[in-house]
Amino acid sequence: MAKATFPFTLTNNIDRYADEKRKEIIRKYDITPTWKQIFDDCGNFCGVTGHTIRMIRSGSSNPSVTLAFLMAKYFNTTVDDLFGVSPEEEGLMEKLDNWKPCGLE
Repeated sequence: MAKATFPFTLTNNIDRYADEKRKEIIRKYDITPTWKQIFDDCGNFCGVTGHTIRMIRSGSSNPSVTLAFLMAKYFNTTVDDLFGVSPEEEGLMEKLDNWKPCGLE
């Protein structure tokens, strides 16, 4: 059996949401956390290391489904808004939008 490929690139908006979280902490607690502290705090919330969160942020690693949901909860957003996909080939989204099930024409 041939191995399935995923013709999309995972994208993320972690920087945008980390910036919003940082501003929220500044506003609420009158402290200015570093970016490392934000990512470490997210990691603690999710039960992983800050390094794991930074690897996902940089695109070096992809989150599990569970971790993606926990990260979205930490950043007070949805998985769809925190992460997205972009097609790697032209016209792929239109092809998928027009997909007919079970080989129907």
